[in-house]
Amino acid sequence: RARQMSKGKGRKGLSSAQVDESFDRLADKFAGAPPKIQLCSKYERHTDHRSYGQRLELFEELTQ
Repeated sequence: RARQMSKGKGRKGLSSAQVDESFDRLADKFAGAPPKIQLCSKYERHTDHRSYGQRLELFEELTQ
């Protein structure tokens, strides 16, 4: 378990936002909805410690 937790510690400087390409119910209902952004791995229970402003910048960057 300790090895699993320390695997991703060297990549903190890189942008970790990924656009989720799986089926999105919201995008299916609304044509103008932007793609879903995956903020963390679905297998990790860690919350995103970025501030609201940082998340907003990331979201605006990906929707352009």
